[in-house]
This record gives sequence, structure tokens and C-alpha cells, in this order.
Amino acid sequence: MSVQNASAEELSKTIKDIIGKPTGSNANAVKISFDARSNRLILSGDEQKRIILRALIAHLDVKVSSDSRVQVIYLRYAKAAEMAEVLRKVAGNRAILSSAANESGEPPAGDGGAPAPTASMQSLSKKQLEDQISIEADERMNALVISAPVAIVKTLKDIIEQLDIRRAQVLIEAIFVELSEDKAANLGVEWAVLGKGAAGIVNFSGALPSLLGNASDAAAQANLINRGFTVGTGGLNAAGDQGWGALVSALNSDSSSNVLATPSILTLDNEEAEIIVGREVPFQTGSFTSGNNSATNPFNTIERKNVGLKLKVKPQINEGNEIYLDIDQEISDV
Repeated sequence: MSVQNASAEELSKTIKDIIGKPTGSNANAVKISFDARSNRLILSGDEQKRIILRALIAHLDVKVSSDSRVQVIYLRYAKAAEMAEVLRKVAGNRAILSSAANESGEPPAGDGGAPAPTASMQSLSKKQLEDQISIEADERMNALVISAPVAIVKTLKDIIEQLDIRRAQVLIEAIFVELSEDKAANLGVEWAVLGKGAAGIVNFSGALPSLLGNASDAAAQANLINRGFTVGTGGLNAAGDQGWGALVSALNSDSSSNVLATPSILTLDNEEAEIIVGREVPFQTGSFTSGNNSATNPFNTIERKNVGLKLKVKPQINEGNEIYLDIDQEISDV
């Protein structure tokens, strides 16, 4: 008997399990064998029983619908490689597998209404289900190739639709400025307090003479301040033995500042961006001398490092378009 769709060897094993081994009471039972070369079954025994087995074989030898499906999904915004990693973890989740098995129900029926000889997903173990799932990324086309049972493919497609969305973008502009420490120290206030036989002074800048020595010469004080403004105030009691004074100086010059760079970069929400302003500097890491008879051959080893200013920024856009920035700054030199 020819077998068209199934394997003669597999059908032979299935039928033998059904009819069992011949015993004394069923000595006339049908014997079954197979020819793997021609994919045929060989039946011998009682004619009526052979007719019954032929009908059973006809029901089993049908085309069956596979539980597996292959889907190619093209992504619009997300990266295929990153999405594939997420889906592989989700597909191995026990809850997803259990849900898919429950939704699948019984295996699809074959031709003529006969049940297909495939195992239901409900009867498969977690390991067997995982073996049926394959998720690969095609980075060239930015697409996912998913091979899995129908219920799991449907679940994964729902997840992809929610993750493959347009992400917000953030434009980051930075200014790297070098300031002189000397000029920065001139920003401050001088205080003077005069009591009976004693005076205390707090001088933040150290660049101006003390108030006590120059209180009577306002012009001298004004000439000592470089392009800024000076505000003075104070008081003296009637007895003339107690008083106080204050002098505020503020710079109005940027001659001691140097704008190094004004870079900008566009990044996505929750995506780290890096701004680098620097150069590659060679420096010596070692020195060796090799001798051959009376001659010496000295040589040095040189290594190059990128030095300069590095700014790492990771933005996070919250509800209401509020932006939280995680900033990491690095200044290096050799």
C-alpha cells in the first residue's frame, strides 16, 4: 500500500501500537511491515482486518497543517538587532508560552476532517516550545524573521507594535569655557569692623588694600579695580570709637576667559550621547637599549591617547516634557 504524505516507517510504528502484538486469541491478526525505499506499507493477514487497517491508514496519510509559521516583520523606528534580543527573552517567558498553548487548542484538522497527527501545544513542554521558536534579525533590511507557533507569533507581533514607535529627540548644546583663577578670585566682598583698640578684616580677593588703610582715599580704591564697579558702605557712632565698612567689587571683563568649543549633538530619549573636544597626543611609554658587540640600538615605545574634554549626556523625557539629564564630564591631558 503506497503512502503519499506520511512516512511509511512512522505509520507502521503507529499502527503496530494500535493493534498490539499477536497472541493466541488473535493469531490471525494482520501483520504490518514497510519498505522505506518505496515508502510503502505491507499488510498480511485476515482480509476483513486488512480492509479496516487500510481505511485507518487512509485517514492518517493526509497533508497536515503545521503549527509553525514564518513571519517577516519590517521595523520603522526600532533597530532589528536590539528588538530581536528583547523578543527572545519575552518568547522564553513561561507565561507567554502557557498563554500561547492555551490559545492554540487542539491541532488543526487534516483533509476530510481527520485530526492531524501532530501534538497539541498544550501537551508540549516548555523546552519543546522554546525549540520551535526562532527569532533572527536582518540588519540590512531592518527586519525580523520569526518562526514560531501561530499563537506565539501573534503575541510577538502585538509586542512589536507597541515597541516600534517614534522616540522623542533631544538637542543638546554645550559651551566649554576656560576661566582664569586670578580673575575669579577678584569677585568678592571686603569687610572691616573697628572697635575699641581692635579691627577685624575678611578679605576675599586679596587684591585690594585693606579698608582701614585706604578709607580716606576713595580715588586710590577706584583705580585699583580693573573695569568693574565698586560699592562701599559703612557707619560710625557718635563717640567715634566703633564703626564698620564694606567694599564690594565685581568684574565687568571677560578678557581672562577662553571659549574652547560650542558643540551640539542630537540624541534620542534614554540614549546616551557623547561630545568629545580634544586631540590625539603621543607620549613615550618606555625606552630600551639593545647591544650587539660594541654597537647599541636604543629605541623608544610610543603610545597615543585621546585627551581633551569629554561630555556624556543621557536625557530622559518625563511627563510634561520635563527633561532629566544624567551628565558625566571628563577632562584629560598628558
